[in-house]
Amino acid sequence: MQIPNIQVTDIPPNFRNKFSQEVSCYALPYGFFGIISWSLAFITIFLTYANIPLFSCWRWRKPYRSQGPIIAVISSAMVVLPAIYTCIKCDGNWEIILIALGQLTPWSFKMLNDGTLARSREIFFVHPRDTCYYYFGMFLTILLCISGWCGISKLSIDLMEVQGSLTWPFITCSVAVLFFSLMLVINCEQCGNYNQVFRMMSKYFFATLHSVISHVIISLVSGQWIGIPSKGLLVFISSIVFFVGKRLLFFDIGSC
Repeated sequence: MQIPNIQVTDIPPNFRNKFSQEVSCYALPYGFFGIISWSLAFITIFLTYANIPLFSCWRWRKPYRSQGPIIAVISSAMVVLPAIYTCIKCDGNWEIILIALGQLTPWSFKMLNDGTLARSREIFFVHPRDTCYYYFGMFLTILLCISGWCGISKLSIDLMEVQGSLTWPFITCSVAVLFFSLMLVINCEQCGNYNQVFRMMSKYFFATLHSVISHVIISLVSGQWIGIPSKGLLVFISSIVFFVGKRLLFFDIGSC
């Protein structure tokens, strides 16, 4: 069986125009902008295990602590509100709504990571907020991950019905990361202190891969690779606020 050559021209113009109209309500980063946002989240989570909160340089090499409640509420609002705005603006367009909700997975995973770090390092006392971060983050990560995968699956089915476009990149990317993550987990059974790092980063790949795929598919079909929404001032502001909010998740000025 010959694997089809995936080209942007394989997508019928009428479908591309229809999809571009549907995605015009999408008020979150995608394309290169979205991939950069996802990559920064990966790097910042990874660096927490080296006690380097990337955007709080005054805390570098000091024992990492979870984010204080005040800045956590502010940063969470900057992440969640643009996603809610996108869901409202895309009313009735369920695959886009599910994808938008899935973009919150790195936010919830950050809470899960903070709680996991605290539970592994604090033997005698775990701050109540860290326990909350752990369970709330785990619960939300599962729900948002499912939402993102459902949205990207629905979008992939729509594309397959058109001409099979993007089917192979979707399958190949998913399988490759699946085996890569499993390899990390299996090979790190004897990694000592590094075992938790590899396990958490593997979980991050699993939980947020749909986000990267959605960035690529939306850009490939719409033809907008920069990934900064420009159809409307509010849509543009929403994407910027979302991007900045995700960076503030790793910013802490509190003393407790």
